[in-house]
Amino acid sequence: MDILNRFRFAAISLLAAAVSGCAVEIAILVSAIGISGCKPNLEERASELGAPVRVLAVRADPAEGVPGDAVAFRALVVDATGAEIAAPSSSWAFCTARKPLAELGPVSPACYEAGSDALSLLGSGTNVQAMLPTSACSNFGPEVPPNKPGEPYGRPVDPDPTGGYYQPVVFVAMEGSDWVTAVETARIACGLSGASSDDVIAFRQRYHVNENPGVLRLRVNGEDVVDETTPVVVASGTSVAVTVEWPACPDVDACGDGICGPDESQVTCMDDCTQPNGCMGAERYLVYDAEARELVVHREAMSVSWFASSGSFDQDRTGREADDPATFSDNIWQAPTTPGIVKGWVVLREERGGTAWHPFIFEVR
Repeated sequence: MDILNRFRFAAISLLAAAVSGCAVEIAILVSAIGISGCKPNLEERASELGAPVRVLAVRADPAEGVPGDAVAFRALVVDATGAEIAAPSSSWAFCTARKPLAELGPVSPACYEAGSDALSLLGSGTNVQAMLPTSACSNFGPEVPPNKPGEPYGRPVDPDPTGGYYQPVVFVAMEGSDWVTAVETARIACGLSGASSDDVIAFRQRYHVNENPGVLRLRVNGEDVVDETTPVVVASGTSVAVTVEWPACPDVDACGDGICGPDESQVTCMDDCTQPNGCMGAERYLVYDAEARELVVHREAMSVSWFASSGSFDQDRTGREADDPATFSDNIWQAPTTPGIVKGWVVLREERGGTAWHPFIFEVR
């Protein structure tokens, strides 16, 4: 079975699972960000690994792009032991179908239909590079979408609370006879709609595309994990404190600090904004408040999903709200009573869809 037919077969199986209520594992990013047959979010799934193929996250680099930009997509695919697998037979596709207004799901059902004209195959493997569709902002953004003959024009898509718009990306992970589907959404920069001309100009100058977050360090029982390939020894049956940290981002923009913030532009700070550099933590960003009809600055909320091949975390997901300035999140992992090697991952996400991850290895004695 070739890659495209495998992709279509997976779509058929997914629809059957959705009808029956089965929990087929699907990821929704962005984001991001999984759907099962009942469409829960990826971050709501249990932290225990166990499936032969599991998609823990999908990352777009850059985290936000203009239609026509090249974006590199990478999927984190692991097996039941927590080991990352290459899954060379996996495939990617853009979905160009608009979600009907009455559809409660995050994307159009056409994104799951076998042989759908809405699916545009991008390539194979767990890494692929593609150009964001030039029609993305009319299909999924604030521009008026094209109409079909004899039909009225559709309405533009409303932004999410962060002011973002998203292009659906479908990933089917294939490993032997096992497969799992992830539907992610790559953030697209479409500009501002419905604002005054002054606000539109200011937004163009001060809005900077999203930066993916980064894991600054991982700590176990208060000690830094310096070498991610060397197991951290823990006692069987004990509680282990695990902390993930990310970089601190400026609360106030200062020209010359190397980060182009929402109160800076090429006009006010050429040093930082000629080639805008973002921050790999909880960034401040510009958004248009349609109710107040003004531009406001928000800070990203951060979330962490925890996964391990054995033992159990107290919480599947932790994080920080947008108004919480702390740059870390912690959890407690209960070590199993049986000695052995345990592999795991922390997946860091911010609310505009950026993603990062970091592995860890425990040796239980």
